[in-house]
Amino acid sequence: MSDYYFSMTLGNRRSLCISPLTNEELATGDGRGGNPLGYYLYERDEADDGLNVLAKVVSADAAVRLYQALSEVRGEQT
Repeated sequence: MSDYYFSMTLGNRRSLCISPLTNEELATGDGRGGNPLGYYLYERDEADDGLNVLAKVVSADAAVRLYQALSEVRGEQT
């Protein structure tokens, strides 16, 4: 798995993550490949080692800004 920009536990062995994903990692999610030249917001399920892509993040700057926003909602300092 790629380095995470952000990871937050949701419960039941699920996490919300932001990171770059490879074509292989995308294919294990919902059966479709994708462009690995971006960052993604996704839910990771460790129970079945799967992932569900929720959104593509268009740049590293956008990934950092999304991380900051989610951290604020979560009550963390960035």
